[in-house]
Amino acid sequence: MRSRKTVEWIVRAISLVAFLEVGYGQSAAELQKKLDMLNGYPDMVVFNGKIATMDPKLTNVQAMAIKNQRILAVGTNADMKFLAGPKTEMVDVKGRTVLPGLIEVHDHAHTFAELHQLTDGSLVKKFGPEAEMTFARSATVDGMVKAVEAEVKRRADELGPGKWVIVAMWSEKGTPSESLYLTREVARAVLGRGLISEALLDKVAPNNPVLVRAAGQVPVSIYNSKAAAIVNEKMGPTTVDNKGQTKASIQEYFLFDILLNGDREAAAYVLKEELDSCFAPYGITSLRTRMASPAVMEALSWMDQRKELAVRWAWVNSIGYDVGHTSQDVIDYYKTFPDMRGHGSDYVWYIGSGTEGDPYKCTQAGKPRDPNKSPSELYTVPCGADPEHVDYSSNPTFQKMQGLFEHHTRVDQMHGLTDGAYDSVFFMIEKAIREGKITEQQVRDMRIGLEHDAETRPDQLAKLAKYNIYLALQPFHYFRDTLAFVRDYGEQFMTWGQPVKSFVDSGVKFTINTAYHLTAGKPEQIGQPAPDSFRNNSIWPHLAFYVTREVDGKKYLAEQAIDRVQVMKAITNTPSELILREKELGSLEVGKLADFIVIDKDYFTIPANEIEKITTLMTVIGGKTSYRSPKF
Repeated sequence: MRSRKTVEWIVRAISLVAFLEVGYGQSAAELQKKLDMLNGYPDMVVFNGKIATMDPKLTNVQAMAIKNQRILAVGTNADMKFLAGPKTEMVDVKGRTVLPGLIEVHDHAHTFAELHQLTDGSLVKKFGPEAEMTFARSATVDGMVKAVEAEVKRRADELGPGKWVIVAMWSEKGTPSESLYLTREVARAVLGRGLISEALLDKVAPNNPVLVRAAGQVPVSIYNSKAAAIVNEKMGPTTVDNKGQTKASIQEYFLFDILLNGDREAAAYVLKEELDSCFAPYGITSLRTRMASPAVMEALSWMDQRKELAVRWAWVNSIGYDVGHTSQDVIDYYKTFPDMRGHGSDYVWYIGSGTEGDPYKCTQAGKPRDPNKSPSELYTVPCGADPEHVDYSSNPTFQKMQGLFEHHTRVDQMHGLTDGAYDSVFFMIEKAIREGKITEQQVRDMRIGLEHDAETRPDQLAKLAKYNIYLALQPFHYFRDTLAFVRDYGEQFMTWGQPVKSFVDSGVKFTINTAYHLTAGKPEQIGQPAPDSFRNNSIWPHLAFYVTREVDGKKYLAEQAIDRVQVMKAITNTPSELILREKELGSLEVGKLADFIVIDKDYFTIPANEIEKITTLMTVIGGKTSYRSPKF
């Protein structure tokens, strides 16, 4: 790449100057003048650090020099200071630990922006009073219906005709996570039973477009007829059905494409606010996310050109993300979609295609242990004893994914969760191989990404490794889904729950991430239910769980704990492979992009129970500081 050649050129230029000094006896002043004219000094020197490069040898150094966004050299304090020039920024990290920038491979900054900024009122000053989501609050179904009616009417009267009314259902009870669990139950019951309908919302607010949704990241929502007409006009017919129910994830489109009317500069403003407050302060320098919103994509491109992005974006094309497209529509689309994986800039690049939804929601665990209770919502379809005899043909997500495999489109961010979903992935891979549509090596080269692991059968480890499949793990799915699975099927299945030590031993690739709204000022903003100890505005409790397998004093499958280096690899090295940038990111090596963080404690030596208390003091992306704590 041009920037890598620039680094090599600078090194050669410095060597040439040294040669001239020996060969021609030039004065120090003349040599300095040449270096000044060549702009040959580093832009930044970081020194007095415990710099964990996370290179293959796990090298530790004191200092590093950065030039043109890349690491120019690493070594001792004396050597790196020697390279500095009059305009070099000198960063004394005062003995603190320096790590590669954290790569969060499952986090949706654009959807968290809605959850965050519409609920804290921060957009009202810039975009007007309708850019706020208010709440209907009740812990019961009947109470929620009345609360929604009252709040929709109140807001319609307050805002006046034609303004958007956005109301979220929230059921306050116990801890924030318990409240979110109850919210899911109440919201789904209210909408599933038709107790709040398009007709009801039309009656309550006849002159306003209305959206009623669940708080948090609960994908249930309903529009009135005015709102449905606006959404269908902007996002395509049948995005909303004739009962007001949305087929699209409202969190993917609503804020940017509907409320902000696709305005590129408005979208850029919201994204910048989110990155500056919810990603850079936590040491996140790159993220991977599905993308379907045209407004977000345009804003990212615009920000990239203006060099305003504070986080790198590896994006997954989600054209099939439940926006009224049939399976055949998606398959036909990808027949003509070129293999563009990895293409883009250093800040925004395409890595593959996928869709929301699990290919097959089932488990080989057998029948639930209590026949009088329905199992958790994940396992809605019974699996046969033999995966080969499961009828996959009617599953829309399976059909879409099979079409991508067969057209050699890189499949990424396909959702997993269940062992039955993994069986379906193996089935579609092996079907395509048998039919000669793809080779095993092409599958391995694809680096398939599967999301939200909740349980994995021991007999599946070999195939996960064989096909070079990358699993994305989040602690909240362990607590939300794995423990529900064990409750429904029996304690003997606890060993299926995110067995990371077995992954390491079997050569299964995995990443650790949050899929979580880290900045949660209000309980309504947490996004997903998890232990309250995860709500301390930090990424570190999520990482600490895999070192300790302990939360709030209780151990969970302690024998599956892994060491700190393995955890750090799972949020630096391995994610860089998944986002197709292992030659540029994931470690602090000469020639790579200079993305790094400074933290307040030594991650590698402090007691394990202190890891969750680590805070980020400084975040640097491409040699440019994107966050600096007042404490540093």
